[in-house]
Amino acid sequence: MICPYCKEEIQDGAVRCKHCQATLSAPQNMGGSIIADVGKSYDKGKPFLDVQNLKHTLLSYEGRLNRAKYWAAFGVMLAAWALSAMISENLFLLVYLISLYSSIIIGIKRLHDLDKSGHWMWFTLVPLFNLYVAVLIMFVPGTSGANKYGEDLLS
Repeated sequence: MICPYCKEEIQDGAVRCKHCQATLSAPQNMGGSIIADVGKSYDKGKPFLDVQNLKHTLLSYEGRLNRAKYWAAFGVMLAAWALSAMISENLFLLVYLISLYSSIIIGIKRLHDLDKSGHWMWFTLVPLFNLYVAVLIMFVPGTSGANKYGEDLLS
């Protein structure tokens, strides 16, 4: 691999050039951010509670999420609510607002697992039809094998 800044030969997958010290992977303004690597896909080789897998599951709408991982992600959010409520009311409010976003994200990923568009989440605002969508998301098994939203996490 060639460094785009100094044009020297560097190791494939390097994060920083050993010659000019330029950062090669993430933009410098996102250095230590919690969402710096959200774009990376889910790594089936790592456990679900790995930080990168959790960030991808809770913050990125791309990909699929099977029922077990959906319930696990929901459990992580419940644990965060309980822990933050014990610490501070303001912290609970912050965690709750972040988890609202994450609950939409995991719902979209569950719909992707069912080979449905994430736009179906809008149906959760429609009375009675929201119950149908909730049952789909929570209890119906996803499609077997790959679909247009990605590969099956179970295979």
